[in-house]
Amino acid sequence: PHIIKNFLSGDFKIIYREIVKDSMLTHGHPRAILGALCYAYAAYYLLSKTNTLTYSELIFAVSDSIGLWGEISQDMEPDWFSGCEKYYDYQSEWRNVRENIVQNLKIAGEALSKGVLEIEHDTLNALGCFDRKINGAGDIAAVTAIYFVSKYANNPVLAIKQAANSFGSDTDTLAAMTGGLAGSLCGLE
Repeated sequence: PHIIKNFLSGDFKIIYREIVKDSMLTHGHPRAILGALCYAYAAYYLLSKTNTLTYSELIFAVSDSIGLWGEISQDMEPDWFSGCEKYYDYQSEWRNVRENIVQNLKIAGEALSKGVLEIEHDTLNALGCFDRKINGAGDIAAVTAIYFVSKYANNPVLAIKQAANSFGSDTDTLAAMTGGLAGSLCGLE
């Protein structure tokens, strides 16, 4: 909703601030916040596209724009931030999650570079989709949705079906997030 509401402003920083404020309240952990920001940037990028999305383009666009969506927010309330620091090193965790996202985007890009030789189940496994400890985490879901839309950009309905049928993963979240990105790819209309 933040992307659609603020897309016409042309300023991702507005979207960034709103997502950070909401996800601080709903989840708080860097995995959730960075996952939401990564996903939001992907949707923003797709809505901005005026030409055909090339194979793996979205993966590289998101990875190359980490400075826009991956920096720790200055909008975090000082009291909230210091409260988190009581439990763990929040800034270190933020950096670790950000690096994990970059690594997973690289895994997705390398997988797609194999073309027809890529084995989707192996890629999903490498991304952590079948690891019950992390498969529902925001960062995992965001990168996986980006992977599905990148792989099936020419057939967005198939992207959603593949996500929904990736048994052993967080299928409802993956299908919903993939559907959101596929919808962004197809345009606001």
